[in-house]
Parts: sequence; C-alpha cells; structure tokens
Amino acid sequence: MRAENPSIVYCATYGFRAAGPYAGKPVYDDIIQAASGIASLQTPLVGDPRYVPTIVADKTSSMAVAQAILAALFHKARTGEGQAVEVTMFESVVAWVMIEHLYGESFVPPLAPAGYARILNRWRRPFPTRDGHLAVLPYTDAHWRAFFTLAGRDDLLADARFTTLASRLAHIETLYEELGKIVATRTSAEWLAALDAAGIPAMVVNTLESLLHDPQLEATGFWRIVEHPTEGTLRMPGIAATYSRTPGEIRRLPPRLGEHTDEVLREAGLTVDEI
Repeated sequence: MRAENPSIVYCATYGFRAAGPYAGKPVYDDIIQAASGIASLQTPLVGDPRYVPTIVADKTSSMAVAQAILAALFHKARTGEGQAVEVTMFESVVAWVMIEHLYGESFVPPLAPAGYARILNRWRRPFPTRDGHLAVLPYTDAHWRAFFTLAGRDDLLADARFTTLASRLAHIETLYEELGKIVATRTSAEWLAALDAAGIPAMVVNTLESLLHDPQLEATGFWRIVEHPTEGTLRMPGIAATYSRTPGEIRRLPPRLGEHTDEVLREAGLTVDEI
C-alpha cells in the first residue's frame, strides 16, 4: 500500500502483537480482561476473579486506536509521510491498568509490591446511608479534617493514623471501614448537603435507568433522540467533548448493511458502471 500511496496511514488492530507467543489467539473483551489483570483485581473485593460488567477492554483499546491514528495523521500533516500503525488490545489495556498498580514495582529494585492499596481496599465501595447509597471520597488532608468535624468525630481527627496521606494509606482499610460506619448514620440528602457545603467530593449512585434522567446530562443535552430511516426512534449519547470553534454533531446514524458502499467506491475513483 505504501508503494501505491506513500502518504497513507494504515492502522491494524489485534488482540496481541504478532511478535509474541500469544500471536493469533482469538480475543474478545473477556479474554483481555483476564489477560490484563482486570479480572483478578476483583479478587480482594469479592473473593475470586470477576469481569467488570461493561466491555471495558474493547472500549479502552478503541480509544487507543483513535489516539494512535490521530498521532500518525499529525505526523503526516507535518511531513506528508504516512506509516503503518499497530494497536493491540492487550498492551493497551495492560498500560491502562498498570498506571497506578505498578506502584512500588515502578522502581528497580522495587520499593513495594505492585498494587495501589487505596484502590484494592475491600471497603472502597458506595457506602450505605440511612435511605440509599452514596459515593463519598474525602481525599486531601483538608477533606478528612472537614469530614471528621462534620461527623463530630474529634477522636478520629486527632488520630495519628489518619492525619497525613502516608499514614492514611498505611491504615486505609481501617479508615474506609470507619468512613462507611459514619456515612450510615444519616440520609443521602443530609450527607450531600453537608458534604457539598464543605467541598468534600460526594455523589449519588446512578443506575443505568437513572442515568437517562440525570439532571446534569439533561442540562447539557447529552442524550439525543434521532429518527433512523429503518429502526425508528433511537436514543444516542451525544459527543462528550466540546469544541469552541468546531463543535461536533451527530450527522450520520448507525448504517444499514451496505449503506455506504457506493459512496466509498466513488471516493476511491470508481465510476457508476464500475461499481
């Protein structure tokens, strides 16, 4: 293809790189979740490996494909030179997982085992309130001081185990267990009002159904209702990024089988008779 068109950017994407022993293995999302360590990350939380209930490997590697192609197109725009790009699901997702979980293994020799303790803490979960669940995440020193004050827990405010980031991380399971006990003492609305006023990160736990009517998404017009020529009325997510000069919009709907064949072949230079 390069001999025919030296400026072409050609991207191929696979499960595994051709250079390694896994080359050619068939791959779906679950396979990569297992291979990349995502499934095993659930073990400290639920007792055995589990898949994340969304196609996280497919979507993560798809974003890696888009980024790789854009980088190659940027090089082409500067130099006129195309190139072959290879993006694999395995390496893309391993890099995504291990950014924080390399942890002490980032250093050679290692300073600590792999695995970021705060993320792997079995108490890291949406906390039950008196009438629901909330995500509550005091993070900085100031957050924790404000939270312990709101909770009326001067004992925890003075506890040396919880005064700095390093000491909190060393006692993270105990800290999050206490956090859960405290959150359970009030309603979701009471906590949200108090935590928002104090600047402490907190959020409702949306369900798949409630996302369709989330006030933030409604205010930003995220959900789009469109009319498909064969499938009827569809709900689609909008474009997440916004652009001050080139705003995006949904101009094409999911294509029917063969819908763009003639258009693509005309762009390639074929005549109507040839098509």
